[in-house]
Amino acid sequence: QLIVRAKDKDQILSNACRLAVEYGKFKMAWIGLVEPETGNIIPAHSFGDTTNYVNKLNISIHEKDKGPIVRAFSEKTYYVSNDVETDTNLARWKEDCIQKGFHSFGTFPLECRNKVIAVYNIYSGEKNFFGNESTKLLLALAEDISFALDYLEIEEERVKIEENYKNIVEKAPIGIWLQLEGRISYINPAGYKMLGYDSYRDLVGRNIKDVIHKSSHKSVDDRMKLLLEGKPVPGIEEKFVRKNGELMDVMVSAIPFAQEGRAGSQAFFNDLTETKKAQKEANETNERFKLITKATNDALWDWNLETNTIWWNDGFKDLFGYSDDEIAQGIESWTSRIHEDDKERIKNGIDAAIAARHDFWFDEYAFRKKDGS
Repeated sequence: QLIVRAKDKDQILSNACRLAVEYGKFKMAWIGLVEPETGNIIPAHSFGDTTNYVNKLNISIHEKDKGPIVRAFSEKTYYVSNDVETDTNLARWKEDCIQKGFHSFGTFPLECRNKVIAVYNIYSGEKNFFGNESTKLLLALAEDISFALDYLEIEEERVKIEENYKNIVEKAPIGIWLQLEGRISYINPAGYKMLGYDSYRDLVGRNIKDVIHKSSHKSVDDRMKLLLEGKPVPGIEEKFVRKNGELMDVMVSAIPFAQEGRAGSQAFFNDLTETKKAQKEANETNERFKLITKATNDALWDWNLETNTIWWNDGFKDLFGYSDDEIAQGIESWTSRIHEDDKERIKNGIDAAIAARHDFWFDEYAFRKKDGS
């Protein structure tokens, strides 16, 4: 529990050392981490009788003759010794251990995301301390510490992801809200400003239908059923109601969302007011243009430089006698009917006007009618 309750990596490792001494009755415990710049294994955490021992350790993962601690790092293997005095693998630390009264020793790798990030070293004042049961318990403890490190890192990543996501949502140019059981639990700044409110507090807790016009309630109910089944719904146009009562056309899409057993959805909406206004103005302009082209007896044509297609009005057909199926869409339908005496001059003139980005071009030329005149 001391390990599970720890709030950060340092506390987990520090608690593990204290746990070995206070509850495991070991004389000393330390946890080593690799210093990236040098490769040295440094005693980052320790507890118990550490005087004149821990500070004298000099171990590197780059050593050719790998001792038990280095192998714990590089090979993910644990090691226990029940008699430090006679263990040749521990010869370099023999004198210091005897002086401290350390007679049994164990080192256990600690992993995070399947990678050894630390070694757990413990020392007992008794010879033959590590039996089968005690070794199993220490291996289980090492697994618990590794699990806690894994969990903590995953949790830290989750928090970072949530913070990054919230930052993105808060700065998003479209409206985003979360609703649980039909009530708004969150709305981003773009969303509440779009609806004419000064703060999210004005909307959190309210029924989503308070800001959706009644003409869209039926489609909302139908889509909510799909969301409750865990199915995302595609974007559709709906009408929202601003704070001042004005109606706002929006494009809305949503995905399922749940929190603490409560079902809901995350909705994304965008104001279509300006888009619709621009579309309406474009339609009205096009309609006026059509009326003008029908009202005039002049021949009018429009050349789309991107698609290299040409459009003729009805006046052209009346004036020159061509039907729709006799007029090709390419610019050649114009240039091929220009009189040979004028063709090169006209083509050069209009090309020069386009290259110079002139606002207009004019010239006179002879154009062939259907009857050849």
